[in-house]
Amino acid sequence: MKDRMDREIWVGVLVLALGTGVMGGVYGFRAVEGEGNDGYAVVARFNRSDGLVRGAEVRLAGVPVGRVRGHVLSEHYQVAVTLHMAAHIVLPEDSAAAIHSDGLLGPKFIEILPGGSERAIPPGGTMRYTQDAILLDDLLERILARVRMRATGGNEGRERRPAAAVMVPLEQ
Repeated sequence: MKDRMDREIWVGVLVLALGTGVMGGVYGFRAVEGEGNDGYAVVARFNRSDGLVRGAEVRLAGVPVGRVRGHVLSEHYQVAVTLHMAAHIVLPEDSAAAIHSDGLLGPKFIEILPGGSERAIPPGGTMRYTQDAILLDDLLERILARVRMRATGGNEGRERRPAAAVMVPLEQ
């Protein structure tokens, strides 16, 4: 009985160690361009960056081309996000950065929308055009406001009027 219990414990430990190794391999070997020391940094300033974490992907046309290296609060209460881009990615100076998420509750990432300028953002430069993260609460609030507006016929907070009024002249 004791031999069987010892064997089950060792098998459990072995399975746990193998599972941990596989998971570590999956996350450790997930190669994303722009993760190494080669490449350059670009700063994007946002009014809010809710849910965006260090290490989040930076994507261009849906393809990972970098990572978020960090973010700090700037002197004008904006969030300065440092993006580490792959060395071969050249961003036009009128490119935009938008914070998106994978699905409704998925992780946040930055999508780069390339511009059409001939000049490029230099290493250490700043992206001028950004779009903040949309919060789930704000999105739900907008949807509910639109539903309420439709339900009241667009007269929220006012008396409901008939759809068509007929003008009848008064007799004198």
